[in-house]
Amino acid sequence: MKLSVIVIDDSGPEALARCLDSLKSSLRRLREVFQGAPPETLYEVLIRPAEQDVSPIRARAEAVAGCTGDVVAFLDSRYRVGLAWAVAMLEAHAKSDVVGGCVGLAPQSSVTPHAIYLWEYGHIVPPLPPGPVPPPEATRFAAGNISYKRNLLLHSAMGDYCSELEFHLTLASQGARFYRRVDATAEYVPPHLKSYLRERYRISLSQARRAGASRSALQRLLIAFFRAVALAPWLLANRVWRVLALKSHRRKLIPVLPWFLVFAGVQAAGEVIGYLLHQRTEAQISTSQLL
Repeated sequence: MKLSVIVIDDSGPEALARCLDSLKSSLRRLREVFQGAPPETLYEVLIRPAEQDVSPIRARAEAVAGCTGDVVAFLDSRYRVGLAWAVAMLEAHAKSDVVGGCVGLAPQSSVTPHAIYLWEYGHIVPPLPPGPVPPPEATRFAAGNISYKRNLLLHSAMGDYCSELEFHLTLASQGARFYRRVDATAEYVPPHLKSYLRERYRISLSQARRAGASRSALQRLLIAFFRAVALAPWLLANRVWRVLALKSHRRKLIPVLPWFLVFAGVQAAGEVIGYLLHQRTEAQISTSQLL
């Protein structure tokens, strides 16, 4: 089998260089395991620049058309992978359709990166059990550290979904097999705070606009109202509960809590505005409205 790695360049040249350096080491290990096989038959690497007016899931789906591998792995440029990553992603597809890796946090000295990490990945903090993953849990796979059989992507209209959560729910209902490899762990290097807030807002905005595309104006108004009232408190409670469930991270709850309040507000605002201003394009709705 051949591995196609699509790197989504969403964090600038420094992050991309760091990601590619780790990926090169992992692909070198892949060549060592499959000695004698020409590199071009083992893997290929494609870089897809992120675009402000294209949702993350659509950007990933559009990049698949240029792949020739049997397995397609998506890797965000803010991740650093370990030596075993490429081999693990490729080998696991002998008995699965979707393979997810864990996401750890690169060493950090300040509170803000920990807050971003726990907000985004508090539900999949290592260590996690390897092996087959049941459908409800499969929706938790990190979109930036995952691989699929290419045929699955070519016949599933991935780009039509609002998020990987919805996409994975559909795949699970169709009988796709999900598998977790702990040796496919990637280290997450959080972006700067301002960049993260802009990104979090933009993603929420995009998902709300796409989710509201098939709804009437009245339905969008009602959804926006309920989200304005209840979404931020629900998000905050959900993230706090996640941290409390992590024995190794409970002591970080008080320091990260102020940032959780900010993240909840930004994410909720993105969804509310996305439903209210459904007819406007994402490019026209500037993040400067909030930041």
